[in-house]
Amino acid sequence: MSQDNQPNRQPHTEHALRLVRAGGLLEVAGLLETDEEALLGGLLELARVLDQDVERVERWKQEGAAVLGRQPQPREPASATGKEDDRPPPTRPYNKHSIPHG
Repeated sequence: MSQDNQPNRQPHTEHALRLVRAGGLLEVAGLLETDEEALLGGLLELARVLDQDVERVERWKQEGAAVLGRQPQPREPASATGKEDDRPPPTRPYNKHSIPHG
Protein backbone atom coordinates (compact mmCIF):
# COMPACT_ATOMS: atom_id res chain seq x y z
CA MET A 1 0.00 0.00 0.00
CA SER A 2 1.47 3.35 -0.97
CA GLN A 3 1.49 6.42 1.22
CA ASP A 4 -0.60 8.21 -1.40
CA ASN A 5 -3.64 6.18 -0.29
CA GLN A 6 -3.32 7.02 3.41
CA PRO A 7 -4.92 10.52 3.32
CA ASN A 8 -7.91 9.14 1.39
CA ARG A 9 -8.60 6.49 4.04
CA GLN A 10 -8.75 8.91 6.98
CA PRO A 11 -12.32 10.22 6.45
CA HIS A 12 -13.59 6.67 5.87
CA THR A 13 -11.90 5.43 9.05
CA GLU A 14 -13.27 8.31 11.12
CA HIS A 15 -16.78 7.71 9.76
CA ALA A 16 -16.55 4.00 10.54
CA LEU A 17 -15.39 4.79 14.07
CA ARG A 18 -18.34 7.17 14.58
CA LEU A 19 -20.75 4.45 13.40
CA VAL A 20 -19.23 1.91 15.78
CA ARG A 21 -19.48 4.38 18.67
CA ALA A 22 -23.13 5.11 17.82
CA GLY A 23 -23.84 1.38 17.83
CA GLY A 24 -22.16 1.09 21.20
CA LEU A 25 -24.39 3.82 22.59
CA LEU A 26 -27.46 2.00 21.27
CA GLU A 27 -26.25 -1.10 23.08
CA VAL A 28 -25.65 0.75 26.36
CA ALA A 29 -29.16 2.21 26.10
CA GLY A 30 -30.62 -1.26 25.52
CA LEU A 31 -31.93 -0.39 22.05
CA LEU A 32 -30.18 -2.93 19.81
CA GLU A 33 -33.24 -5.18 19.67
CA THR A 34 -35.67 -2.32 19.06
CA ASP A 35 -37.81 -2.42 15.91
CA GLU A 36 -35.93 -0.47 13.22
CA GLU A 37 -38.87 1.75 12.27
CA ALA A 38 -39.58 2.61 15.91
CA LEU A 39 -35.91 3.31 16.56
CA LEU A 40 -35.60 5.57 13.53
CA GLY A 41 -38.81 7.39 14.45
CA GLY A 42 -37.46 7.96 17.94
CA LEU A 43 -34.16 9.22 16.59
CA LEU A 44 -35.96 11.62 14.25
CA GLU A 45 -37.91 12.97 17.22
CA LEU A 46 -34.64 13.31 19.12
CA ALA A 47 -33.18 15.30 16.21
CA ARG A 48 -36.11 17.74 16.40
CA VAL A 49 -35.81 18.12 20.18
CA LEU A 50 -32.06 18.79 20.01
CA ASP A 51 -32.72 22.12 18.32
CA GLN A 52 -35.76 23.12 20.36
CA ASP A 53 -35.35 22.15 24.04
CA VAL A 54 -31.94 23.17 25.36
CA GLU A 55 -32.81 22.38 29.00
CA ARG A 56 -33.96 18.83 28.17
CA VAL A 57 -30.85 18.20 26.10
CA GLU A 58 -28.66 19.41 28.98
CA ARG A 59 -30.40 16.93 31.34
CA TRP A 60 -29.83 14.16 28.78
CA LYS A 61 -26.16 15.10 28.52
CA GLN A 62 -25.75 14.94 32.30
CA GLU A 63 -27.43 11.54 32.51
CA GLY A 64 -25.41 10.20 29.58
CA ALA A 65 -22.16 11.45 31.07
CA ALA A 66 -23.03 9.76 34.37
CA VAL A 67 -23.77 6.43 32.68
CA LEU A 68 -20.55 6.64 30.68
CA GLY A 69 -18.67 7.36 33.90
CA ARG A 70 -17.57 10.83 32.86
CA GLN A 71 -19.06 12.67 35.82
CA PRO A 72 -21.30 11.90 38.78
CA GLN A 73 -25.02 12.10 38.10
CA PRO A 74 -26.39 15.19 39.86
CA ARG A 75 -29.04 14.46 42.46
CA GLU A 76 -31.24 16.77 44.45
CA PRO A 77 -30.28 16.90 48.10
CA ALA A 78 -32.68 15.12 50.45
CA SER A 79 -33.49 18.46 52.07
CA ALA A 80 -34.87 19.79 48.75
CA THR A 81 -37.22 16.86 48.23
CA GLY A 82 -38.02 16.07 51.87
CA LYS A 83 -37.07 12.41 51.39
CA GLU A 84 -34.00 10.26 51.04
CA ASP A 85 -32.71 9.61 47.54
CA ASP A 86 -32.21 5.85 47.63
CA ARG A 87 -31.96 5.30 43.87
CA PRO A 88 -28.96 3.15 43.00
CA PRO A 89 -26.44 4.69 40.63
CA PRO A 90 -27.01 3.78 36.97
CA THR A 91 -25.31 0.65 35.75
CA ARG A 92 -24.23 -0.45 32.27
CA PRO A 93 -25.62 -1.69 30.04
CA TYR A 94 -29.05 -0.18 30.37
CA ASN A 95 -32.04 -2.24 29.50
CA LYS A 96 -35.67 -1.23 29.20
CA HIS A 97 -36.19 -2.02 32.88
CA SER A 98 -33.20 -0.09 34.24
CA ILE A 99 -33.56 3.23 32.44
CA PRO A 100 -34.50 5.85 35.02
CA HIS A 101 -37.56 7.89 34.16
CA GLY A 102 -37.78 11.40 35.43
